[in-house]
Amino acid sequence: MSTAVPRPLGVTLVAVLLFISGAVGILGGILGLIGAGNMSSATIEGTVLDSSGIAVLAGFLLAIAVLNLIFAFGILRGSRTARMIVTILQVLAIISAVVGLVTSGAEVWHAIYNVLMPILIISLLWTGVGTREFFATRNR
Repeated sequence: MSTAVPRPLGVTLVAVLLFISGAVGILGGILGLIGAGNMSSATIEGTVLDSSGIAVLAGFLLAIAVLNLIFAFGILRGSRTARMIVTILQVLAIISAVVGLVTSGAEVWHAIYNVLMPILIISLLWTGVGTREFFATRNR
């Protein structure tokens, strides 16, 4: 007789953060696509983009947002694959934040947030006995 391992609060918190990120990303992507038609160019992080570049960036943001929603559902189900992919993406986010801080002189507080949030997500996904048991009992 196997007993179901309850979902730890940290795992639920990671899923909520991914849901929020996905919702904000979808909104931003849609607004970016709408705005791209009304702009001739924009400067983003020191790079000048024309309207097609803005549309591509908005489309990329939409794709990432949809992936965040998919991974959030996977995390809630206890998918080990989703856990690994989210971890890899968070490590890439940390690297990106550090590179952005060093190369473009991004604002320090913004860079700190961009490093601390992925660290929080990784730690919530990988620490705690309950978390290890929750993902270990799933077959995904």
